[in-house]
Amino acid sequence: MFREYKIEGMTCQHCVDKVTSNLNKHPDIKKASVFLNTETVAIEMNKDIPLAELQETISPDEIYVIRNKMSVVKEIVPQKKNFVQLILNVLKRIFTKQNCCKCIIIFSFALTQKTFAQNKEAGTDRNAIKQYIMKKDSAPLLSQEIKRSQTDSNAVNSKTIPAIDVKDLKGKTVNTATFSNDGKPIVIVFWYSVHKYPTKELDAIQENYDEWKKETGVKVIVISIDDSRSSSNVLPMVKAREWEFEFYLDINSDFKRAMNVNFCPQTFFINGKGEIVSQHLGFTEGSEAVIYEELKKVK
Repeated sequence: MFREYKIEGMTCQHCVDKVTSNLNKHPDIKKASVFLNTETVAIEMNKDIPLAELQETISPDEIYVIRNKMSVVKEIVPQKKNFVQLILNVLKRIFTKQNCCKCIIIFSFALTQKTFAQNKEAGTDRNAIKQYIMKKDSAPLLSQEIKRSQTDSNAVNSKTIPAIDVKDLKGKTVNTATFSNDGKPIVIVFWYSVHKYPTKELDAIQENYDEWKKETGVKVIVISIDDSRSSSNVLPMVKAREWEFEFYLDINSDFKRAMNVNFCPQTFFINGKGEIVSQHLGFTEGSEAVIYEELKKVK
């Protein structure tokens, strides 16, 4: 069985490695996949394990806290609270000798961002701030900066899906030129498991998928661009989040290059003739409505 939980207190890859290592030592856990970007863990277990037992396994002193995902209330947390919590988490880790270089870097960067925010009213150049932050973590920021309604039919270089070999989640080789949906539209999403915004897009599409299929007959195909190191996260994540799409692994990024993919997520709309008619770049809250409107134009 698969279960997904929320993990609080992680700030870097060192934290991810520690939580993963602790969980995988439990005799009833087959595999634990921890995701820093979404602060979640997908666990394949032999039997249902009580939350208190999982907490004891991960961190008895509660440096890291595990919670049932359903009990986590989604809310907009003030920036100040996030900043303070980040500092407390890092300091706690430093004084308990569980720190690493990345924690110190994150702490320093958080202070820098706070300074930028405080100086904003004093006339700090916003473009300079933006350029600085993009150097630290460009992929999520790019996803946010792309316009919500950015669909571009002129940016599609190929009229049809190029013929590239990918693998399904069972390891079978499939040629992308064989993708079909009985004359109905196909949506192809390029997705990366360790980034927040591609995952948010899939969650949003899943919530509307039944309705979209009834309305348009669409099939959603997801292309994972995870490399050989992170591709092992894909299957546990798919099962834990109960996504109902077709998934394929593009480990060497051959299909990504053939489709001229520069952003993640990047979504392509294919008509009933197998022609690429448009694409959508990035994802922000509410972009699923834009994707749906574009989908309805595809014949």
